[in-house]
Amino acid sequence: PHPEEFDYFHECILYDELSRCGSSSFVASVSNGPAIAISAVWRFGSEAQKRKWIPDILMGRKFCALAISEPTAGSDVAGLS
Repeated sequence: PHPEEFDYFHECILYDELSRCGSSSFVASVSNGPAIAISAVWRFGSEAQKRKWIPDILMGRKFCALAISEPTAGSDVAGLS
């Protein structure tokens, strides 16, 4: 099928195949990072930003990452002040 037709079953196949590389860090970097980052665009982005970025990210044509830097928060994004 075309990527637009992928469903949860195809996602399961993807993660099963990715697990063959034997590196949980790699799998997390290509799955968890975009999932965390895209939620910020979805929640706080304008409609124009959502239309511009989200479809390409979900289709794998673009990649996104969440980059947070605050000396007192460490990796606790929710603890930003």
